[in-house]
Amino acid sequence: MHKKMTDKLILIGLIICFSCADKKEESKPDIGQSKAETPNDTFKIAGQVVLKEYVGEGGRLVTEEEKTIFETVDHEDILVQAKLRTINPRVVDKPDYKLNLKLFKTSLKKYDKLMWEINTEGQTPEGIWGVFKKFYKTSDTGCCSEEDGYRLYDLETGKEFLSFSGELKYTHYPTWNYTGYQAGAATTFDIKSLKEIIGNLYYIEIDANSDKTDLSRYDVLCNACLGDVRFEHTPEFEIKPKGLLKDEGFFHSYNLYQNGESLTQLDTADYYLTLKYDTRLVVLVPLVEKGLILSGQLSTDRELSKDLKIKSR
Repeated sequence: MHKKMTDKLILIGLIICFSCADKKEESKPDIGQSKAETPNDTFKIAGQVVLKEYVGEGGRLVTEEEKTIFETVDHEDILVQAKLRTINPRVVDKPDYKLNLKLFKTSLKKYDKLMWEINTEGQTPEGIWGVFKKFYKTSDTGCCSEEDGYRLYDLETGKEFLSFSGELKYTHYPTWNYTGYQAGAATTFDIKSLKEIIGNLYYIEIDANSDKTDLSRYDVLCNACLGDVRFEHTPEFEIKPKGLLKDEGFFHSYNLYQNGESLTQLDTADYYLTLKYDTRLVVLVPLVEKGLILSGQLSTDRELSKDLKIKSR
């Protein structure tokens, strides 16, 4: 049956100016709705938003939005185009998202060479991310008991670097690094994982001299974790020096166990990654410059020290 549809279109041009190293008149971008205009020493990029509303099946009002945004990394001479299409039928809690990412580099003209393109569903753009601006971050919003998930894409290759929940935590000890966690309840968690895997742990070491990042991946497994604690969610996690733990009174507030045995002395390392799943349930993993010492894993609960294990992939 033919249905009458009422459309509303709104077009908004967003103009952002960038300095252009190439002052020749032929230096013009050729990327979607972008435009280059005079004078020839200014490079202009126009983003756009198109909003469309109409009456769909069942007389429901449907909103469609297509948004195009641009982001640059000047010292790498690259430009990322993110085009997000959002379809909201107004009867669901979470709209449908379709994201297209493209990365351009300069060859003969400014940003004239397409290096890679990604098409994904369910993700929204967050922007270029990281100390050295080497990654592009997207988000995947959770619904109900799900946690929001995030993904990082390598700007050099366009390939997914890792997915995580919560935030990646930066610290400078024992070396410059990020730590991250992906909860089993996150939208980005691999549902094909073994059922005893409750999360993923990441340790990303940063080399400031070479702009290099080394990623170590770990699985967090628990066969018989306590049922009244939400182990499938992201714990509070942080790298702390042993001296700081002492100053905070940690060792006076908790007993420590390793594989079910009580410990009276802690001398494995000067730094520890702490994972706090509950007020009294904390896991500690010794940390040195080369990474985590999994064999030295500790817990503040006797049973948890036997049940929860962190293993390298």
